[in-house]
Amino acid sequence: APEWAAGGAAAVWTADGTDSSAAGTASLQVAAMTGRDITQVLFHVGPNALTTAYPMLRVNGISTNTYKVRNGNNGGLYTNTAATGYILDENTGSNLNKQYSGEMYIFKGNSNLAFTGNTMKSILGSLNTTVAPPGPHLNTHGMGNENSTAAITQIDMVLSAGNIFGDIQVNSMDYQ
Repeated sequence: APEWAAGGAAAVWTADGTDSSAAGTASLQVAAMTGRDITQVLFHVGPNALTTAYPMLRVNGISTNTYKVRNGNNGGLYTNTAATGYILDENTGSNLNKQYSGEMYIFKGNSNLAFTGNTMKSILGSLNTTVAPPGPHLNTHGMGNENSTAAITQIDMVLSAGNIFGDIQVNSMDYQ
């Protein structure tokens, strides 16, 4: 199996934590993380009722309009230039009552690069639960950035409105 390695040491994923909710909550959160170079978020989330709410991921509790995201799917491209979190799917009415599964990678800021804040890459699939039986809806890929250069020590998964249901797993690793 391939390994990340430099200087003879292999980098490995460290499990930072999980969170889940079957009853619904304002956010799924993993906090008190070490703050490594790369953070991986695996998720299977959604609303519990018919809604046009969409999932967002926040870093270090930052909920100001400082996140920038560009996503694309088989429906086209869309850009959010001032969002309160990394938007993981289109923020339009076409996302009626979907469930979301995917993975997201967040890279901490790097003072050696022209943009020093954190950046993200996401891969998401959604399931339309309003049809019987439920069926695949869209696959969405996104890229984004946020200006913070701080180590990543907290991850929050929220919906744009209402309570979020589901599960998240957060892992991290350092470059070696």
